[in-house]
Amino acid sequence: MSKAYWWRGPVPSYSVSVFLMASNRLLRETLAKLLVRRGGIKVSGVSPCVPDALPLIGASGADVLILDSVSVRLPECALISQTNNQIPGIKVVLIDMEDDPEIFLDCVRAGASGYLLKDASSAEVISGVCAVAQGQAICPPSSARIFLEPIRASTRLLPVRGSNLILG
Repeated sequence: MSKAYWWRGPVPSYSVSVFLMASNRLLRETLAKLLVRRGGIKVSGVSPCVPDALPLIGASGADVLILDSVSVRLPECALISQTNNQIPGIKVVLIDMEDDPEIFLDCVRAGASGYLLKDASSAEVISGVCAVAQGQAICPPSSARIFLEPIRASTRLLPVRGSNLILG
């Protein structure tokens, strides 16, 4: 069963440009075709996961960098933080990810804007990439709970603004 993602807006009328980096050639080729044909998204570059790809990514002018789960497993999500440090304004979307809270938090801390699980549909991938390009952050609801639970727990006994209700 597919998991719902936070943002399901329409594909924007402006052109979104992506750079794809994935270790699996079939994933790169299939994702590139999907984004172009079904999403109207420009693919400005494609590369396997190689350490010297940052200059290619920067030169591509991409709005969004899409990384697969293998690319993320580099030490401490180094590729994500290096990309954010060296290419200002680019957004990072992770695809083909496990529903693992530790990996999710490591990626967010490194600067990822989007996190798509390996069972995401093509429509979820397209809308997720477009959402991130528009400045949104996306993640599966199971991952969003990581942020919501501590807030809910810390405010359990505080009154709701404008009322005398107590959350419980």
